[in-house]
Amino acid sequence: MLEGLDTAARDFRGDLSSTLMEVIAPFRNRHFTDRYTDVSFDLSRAIFILSADSTEYIESPLKDILEVIKL
Repeated sequence: MLEGLDTAARDFRGDLSSTLMEVIAPFRNRHFTDRYTDVSFDLSRAIFILSADSTEYIESPLKDILEVIKL
């Protein structure tokens, strides 16, 4: 679970959107390798839950692969 996706997307420390695309995109995540530990994971059956107050600051390619549920 990642809370505050909209806030993290505006952060100056890195490109969170491209990192999330690499991890949660269904066509990429079967052979995901953690670059820090150099360990491979199969994330194709994992469920990712992300929260945001607004989708305004989330980049379009990332929004396209997310299922947005508005409350």
